[in-house]
Amino acid sequence: LIEEFMVLANCAVARRVAEAWPEAALLRLHPQPEESKFGALARALEQQGMPFRASGAHELAASLSACKKPGDPHFNHLVRLISTRCIAPAKYFRSGAVPREQWLHSGLAEPTYTHFTSPIRRYADQVVHRLLAHAIGWEAAQSEEAVESEEAVESEEAVES
Repeated sequence: LIEEFMVLANCAVARRVAEAWPEAALLRLHPQPEESKFGALARALEQQGMPFRASGAHELAASLSACKKPGDPHFNHLVRLISTRCIAPAKYFRSGAVPREQWLHSGLAEPTYTHFTSPIRRYADQVVHRLLAHAIGWEAAQSEEAVESEEAVESEEAVES
């Protein structure tokens, strides 16, 4: 449940920063799987009587879910591990550098995606936090508070001296 909320938050933030920064939003895409990259795996599975299709994210997910061997609880995990070697990695991009129709994160089946929910672990999340802060006007408010706070400290120092 938490992971689903994180994905939803990442998607909502991606839409907002892309709207506010159409040329400069930091987003993430994951290209559609290329069926040709799965040739050897598909042939091996079909020899085991398991049809395998990877023409799109949904077909790949369905094929992976169907790859089960009775009596071998590790088979599906192994097939999934091998399949990750056939998939292009996800990558970050600047919104203005990639046509909108290519923004799809096919691994999540989301049209617009970014990393936002782990600023402690990823620098990209920190960048997106800053973009969002400016987009919603929070960064400006924080800057004004910092100036007011600095002025208050300076006036206290003046009183003390």
